[in-house]
Amino acid sequence: MTLSPCLQMDHYTDDPVAQGPVYSSTLQLIEVIKKLEYKKNLVSIDHVRTLFKNLQKNQFIIHAGDCAEIFSSPPRHTQVMCELFEKFFEIFNQKCTIIGRIAGQYAKPRSTPTEVINGQTVTSFFGDIINGQNIHDRTPDPYRMLKGYEHSEKVLKDIPFHLNKLKLGDSFFTGHEAYLLPFERAMIRHKNGHDFATSSHFLWVGERTRQIHLGHVKFAASIANPIGIKIGPKADIEEIKSLIRLLNPYQIKGRLSLILRLGQSMIKEQLPKLLKALKNEHVLWICDPMHGNTEKLPNGMKTRYFSKIIEETHAFFDILKAFDLTPNGIHCEASGYDHITECLDETKGIILDHMDHFQSACDPRLNALQMIELVEFCKSSLRL
Repeated sequence: MTLSPCLQMDHYTDDPVAQGPVYSSTLQLIEVIKKLEYKKNLVSIDHVRTLFKNLQKNQFIIHAGDCAEIFSSPPRHTQVMCELFEKFFEIFNQKCTIIGRIAGQYAKPRSTPTEVINGQTVTSFFGDIINGQNIHDRTPDPYRMLKGYEHSEKVLKDIPFHLNKLKLGDSFFTGHEAYLLPFERAMIRHKNGHDFATSSHFLWVGERTRQIHLGHVKFAASIANPIGIKIGPKADIEEIKSLIRLLNPYQIKGRLSLILRLGQSMIKEQLPKLLKALKNEHVLWICDPMHGNTEKLPNGMKTRYFSKIIEETHAFFDILKAFDLTPNGIHCEASGYDHITECLDETKGIILDHMDHFQSACDPRLNALQMIELVEFCKSSLRL
């Protein structure tokens, strides 16, 4: 797999993309795409429109779920995640919109095309829909897209069964990163003069793929779903303004979310600059307190300090309020299990010597208890 500056090409449009798999067989890729184009929608267009309406109501938005879903997750996994979503709903007294990173978060951009495992340099794991976690299964395989569809379909069928306690209904939706463009474009369906992505209700473009002249942003501009753009601390304000003009030219509320991944050490410096320049834009302000706080331990393992995640979220709320703007939501990588020890948290005894429950396929997630604490913090900060 090659990454920029050796750009790949979007199969559909011939637009260059900053990242994406290179498949050895174009014929196999075309075969898979044609099969996907004839499959039924994973999510309904009417429910996508319902999410749009929800995002226009100023209800607090909670994006949460796995960093990278895997095909081999046990059947109980969906139930555990749904139990976590229900807890969010209870905390907010049913006055929130939940977008689960579930039923489609199978692709992940990576900072480098290769990684070293046990002294061996191999292609990085880009998610189960692209290649395998096993070091002998790292060649991108287009047929994995069909498996991705099947697994998404199964999880989406299971979700209503598990979300029966509070009848979340029109308050729960799915979202994932629009990374694998052949899959995303194959799932576009046309209705009433608009193109809708039907792989998920909500899609976002990542920090590594949001270049305005490249394929991922052009894809996001082409669909009528609510969309998000990840914004890191080095983002250029004029570039962000151009992205807003392209992605939300009619200034429709709820269409575009800016998902800020600034980091605890940078948010107090960078967020006021963004708000001064963009205060009058019709965007939703979402805090991703995870990605700017990733650290590598001496043994090479990645982690995040829960204290920094809380501090960044606190600063996000305080700064938005100082600018008389509404904090619209949070976006977190989280597990539904209590026992996960991927994010260091001395108050709960999760220290370097006790990180024996790192089960994420990629980046460290909050465990259920940490995520619930963060959601409770958000509610108290909003004074609901």
